[in-house]
Amino acid sequence: MGQLFHFPSSAFSARVRIALALKSVPVELVDCRADSSRLAHAQQIAATATMPVYVAGDGQVLVDSLSIVRWLDLSFPTPRLFPAGPSELSTTLRVCDYVDVALNILVDLGTRAWALRGAPEWSAYVEERLGRAERTLDALARELQGLDRPTVGPDGINAADIWLATLVRWFEGLPARAEVSAPARQILSLNARMPAELVAFAAPINAHPIVKRAGFG
Repeated sequence: MGQLFHFPSSAFSARVRIALALKSVPVELVDCRADSSRLAHAQQIAATATMPVYVAGDGQVLVDSLSIVRWLDLSFPTPRLFPAGPSELSTTLRVCDYVDVALNILVDLGTRAWALRGAPEWSAYVEERLGRAERTLDALARELQGLDRPTVGPDGINAADIWLATLVRWFEGLPARAEVSAPARQILSLNARMPAELVAFAAPINAHPIVKRAGFG
């Protein structure tokens, strides 16, 4: 059985939990927020010092949610989360990339870059980065409006749907987490905007029983 070192409220971790659940892959979930020694162990395993970290049953170590889910798709091919056809695959990867661009900007501004907020350039920097994130999400909303099906996946939920659904759930959960989490408060203070079209598209995906249970509970 593999192990997933994860943060329960992380969109990046939620993606992998959902992929594992959809594929019915047994896994030991190791909550690195609950125990600092678990986090230290995960950081020893993976030099990137990022979450999630997946340790396969044979000892292989994978980091980065996209890499982990691609590996899972090859190792456990049912259901397929990345289409085989070039056209459908390009759409799926593009959606994943758009989500990652926006999510990484928001997380970085509210965490890694937050210490720089007193600098004279801070306001201009936030405006540029936040603008880039919101333009990316607007482009994603326009693309999804052109689809004639309820999921990006041609045969149901695929990786792109997982990426989008976890982004929206993570974003919608910020106000509640802000009551107990400084990073969440900081991200919330950026006043980022989530297109209503993305929220609407993600709603039925997030209502799927497996996605709901494995994502953010």
